[in-house]
Amino acid sequence: MKTYVKIALRSRIDTKPQEVGRALLNVLSLGDGHLYPQQVSHNPDRFKDDFEGADALDVWWSEVAQMRVEGAVSDFSLDFAWRRKDAVKSTGYVCHTMRNNRGALLPGTVSLTAQWSPKIEWIEVFRALIGVFPPRLAMLHLFTSPEIGRPSPWSSFEAGSFGAALNPDITNIAWAMYYGDEFADEGDRQKMRERGFSVDERSNGYLVTVTKRLEDVKSDFDSFSRRRAELKTLYRPGRFRIEEEPMLERDVT
Repeated sequence: MKTYVKIALRSRIDTKPQEVGRALLNVLSLGDGHLYPQQVSHNPDRFKDDFEGADALDVWWSEVAQMRVEGAVSDFSLDFAWRRKDAVKSTGYVCHTMRNNRGALLPGTVSLTAQWSPKIEWIEVFRALIGVFPPRLAMLHLFTSPEIGRPSPWSSFEAGSFGAALNPDITNIAWAMYYGDEFADEGDRQKMRERGFSVDERSNGYLVTVTKRLEDVKSDFDSFSRRRAELKTLYRPGRFRIEEEPMLERDVT
C-alpha cells in the first residue's frame, strides 16, 4: 500500500466475552461495511477460512488453547484475525488480554491496517473502537511516503507498536492519539486547546488530533508535520522516542 491507515490500541478490559467480539463487528460494519471481515483466522499472517458472519464468533472469538510455561500448563485465548480482500482492503487482529505465569495482566491489542479510502469516516471508526476497548494508549494515522520505510524507531511507529506489554512507550504522535489510564495526565490540555488542537475528554483519558482532517496528512504533509512538532512541545521532554520531523529535516538540508 502506497498510503495506508493504521489503527492500534492497547486495553486492559477483558476482551474475551462474545459481546466484545460482536461490538467489534458492529464497528467494522460502519461506513457501509467497507471494513467488514471476509476471511478469519487465528493467525494474522495466514487466512483460508471465509467468515460466515456474527454467528461464527462462537467458533472464532477467544477460542481457548493451552500452553506450558516453566512446567505449568495454562489456558489462553487464541487471537482473532480478519482480512478483507475487496475494497476497502484491510487486515486486523485482536490479541486478547491475559495473565502471565506471575499473575500480571497483559493488556489486549487491537490492530487494523487498511487501504486509504475517503469513503470511510476513519475518526468515527477510531472513536467507536475506543468505546468498545477503552484504551491505555491508542493511535490513528495515515502513513504516506515521508514516513514509510524509515529506519527504527520509525518502523515501530509504522507498525503501531507501543513497546513491551508491561512497560509501554510512545514512539511518535499519530494524527489522532488517545492517552488513557496512567497516560491520561500526559500533556498540557489547556494549552492544546488554546493553540487550536481538538481535545476530547473521555472517562479514562482524552483524545487529541493534530489537524482537522486525517487526509491533511496526505494533502499537506508539511503543515501536518509542523503542527505535530508544535504539539510535541506541550508534552514533557523525552516523552516520545521520535523527536525529529521529516519536514524539518528537509528545511535544514
